[in-house]
Amino acid sequence: MSECSKLEGLTPQYDLFISYSRLDSAVVHNIYNWLTIHGVRCWMDVDGVESGDAFQSILARAIQDSSALVFFSSVNSNVSKWTLREVVFADELNKPIIPIRIDDAPYDNSV
Repeated sequence: MSECSKLEGLTPQYDLFISYSRLDSAVVHNIYNWLTIHGVRCWMDVDGVESGDAFQSILARAIQDSSALVFFSSVNSNVSKWTLREVVFADELNKPIIPIRIDDAPYDNSV
């Protein structure tokens, strides 16, 4: 049995994967707190996953285990290689991606 077929039909562990720049932590943490208080199961990197290996083992798994990805768009997140990787990976998995602008920065073309 393949890994994909083992996962079919399972309820995701998280409702939302939160993709953001840590430079926007103050704003995003307030929204994260509100969501979790209201029963939304969120995964958010608060400690800072910094290596390529960590992306494969931690962030990628969290995205796989989430129903959707919320991308907090800002001047900071639009130039982050990490948020780009998260959005691209979620798209490859056909996860819904919900963009939320937290400033007036236009979306980067790569996002």
